[in-house]
Amino acid sequence: MTQTLRFLFPLLFLALSLSAGEPTSMGSRLDLKHCYDLAVQQSEPLKRQREDIVRSQSQARAALGGAFPHVSWEWRDIRQDGSGMDSGGIGSLLEKNQIESKFSLQQPLFTGLKEFSAYAGFKRQEARDEWRLRQAELQLYDEVSRAFYDVVALESALVNNATSVALSQDRLAELTSFYRLGKSREGEVFSAESQWTALKAIHVRLKGQIRVARETLSFLLGQEVGAAPLVQGSAETPEPVARYLTLAARRPDLEAQRQEVLAQTLRVRYEKGSYWPIANLSGNYYTQRPSFYDPIQWDVMLNLDVPLFQGGTVAARVKDARSGLQQAQLSLDYLERQIQSDVKKAYEAWTASLEESQALGDATHAAQKSYDAQRREYRLGLVTNLDVINAMNLMQTAKRAWDDADVEAQRRYVALVVVTGALP
Repeated sequence: MTQTLRFLFPLLFLALSLSAGEPTSMGSRLDLKHCYDLAVQQSEPLKRQREDIVRSQSQARAALGGAFPHVSWEWRDIRQDGSGMDSGGIGSLLEKNQIESKFSLQQPLFTGLKEFSAYAGFKRQEARDEWRLRQAELQLYDEVSRAFYDVVALESALVNNATSVALSQDRLAELTSFYRLGKSREGEVFSAESQWTALKAIHVRLKGQIRVARETLSFLLGQEVGAAPLVQGSAETPEPVARYLTLAARRPDLEAQRQEVLAQTLRVRYEKGSYWPIANLSGNYYTQRPSFYDPIQWDVMLNLDVPLFQGGTVAARVKDARSGLQQAQLSLDYLERQIQSDVKKAYEAWTASLEESQALGDATHAAQKSYDAQRREYRLGLVTNLDVINAMNLMQTAKRAWDDADVEAQRRYVALVVVTGALP
């Protein structure tokens, strides 16, 4: 019965510690996916990123508008000096008050295909912004996971601390009993009491750190987490690294950079369009004119503008566009190499954490057996109290290291997910 109570006490101690003064805003248990979904709904940076897509769509539509006809209605009322209009000649045919009303149509026939190049370029920017949005979502997932596992790690440390407090209290009670029977020294009682008090102080510090970590998580989620329990997911089974490298080939920021290269290619084509001649067709239909022009109701004009020399400005713009394309391509090449390296490093770190966690689990079980044996041997007078305390501390140290390694393995798996760009 005593052994059962010894293991139930830390859980009760932890539950009372977490609930004391901690309002729970969320009654349900929260896992990482639920936290991420809430953060996506709240995140203002993601909302700003979506507006970039809207702007690219608008810019593409505006660029294409230059290829369509422009229709307008124009009305003019001209009043002029008529002192010389009565002297004969053409002046006598003019009017002091001239009113003109007309409908005008302007239709670009050829502008070097610049409108279509600009439209295609902005559509590539739209695709780039969509990939950047997905990359921002991936970065948000990384940020939420860090805050999530900060809370998990601290609360795991609090559970271990509660166990240590319970074991120290149990040890103190046992030594006090033995001291009354003359089987232990007073110094051993004070030593156990000192350790118990120090562990309680650590407990207070951990509670404060948990409140701070939960506030960070609450900020990302946009609502109070309170003391809602956080649920860790099950451990993932490693697959060959080649699978993760294949997933990383479609990482959002890599796709966004590919779209940037295409957009820069279209910018070069756009600038080259200034070398071509420009042809426009314009027409007017008059509903009201001065009497001198009244017989003419409409006119049409074809205009052709052939650039011969523009001071080198077009060549400079084309060169600048080509340089931008080269920079975008170099950035793409570097990013591809960097991602391959990041995936390999993240994969090795994750698998090493899994192996470390398994080894520390074995060490914890061995330390538990050692502590139980030391307690039995102390009652028989075969070991000292210091041996028992050392065995207890070793057991708790191994347990904390095991829990930390387990959380770290999950952190590193999230890091692998982020570098591959494939959200679970």
